[in-house]
Amino acid sequence: MLGLMSFAYLNYMIFRYLMSVYRRSPDPLSRGLALGLLCATTGMLVHSIGANTFIIVRIMEPYMLLLALLVSYEKINNAEAKSGVTEKQATSSRYTYPYLVGNPSTA
Repeated sequence: MLGLMSFAYLNYMIFRYLMSVYRRSPDPLSRGLALGLLCATTGMLVHSIGANTFIIVRIMEPYMLLLALLVSYEKINNAEAKSGVTEKQATSSRYTYPYLVGNPSTA
């Protein structure tokens, strides 16, 4: 019973997070990824009624990887928005490769 409750809680939190990203994010990449992961989660839950979907590594590894990428991408976007960093400031620093971005000392 404890495993079922933790599984239900994990899926509830994933659904809640994906819905909040899809509703509030202005970025089309994160909205599309959140919608795709929401559909994948729903599909896997329906598929797991008759199969052991959640223990197969070939299925869960890419799913969890995409979920982690979405969470990290949202954290980076939120941190940049709070600090007021523009895209030009985020890409041009003394640590970037000059042949990719341009020489920051002349910018």
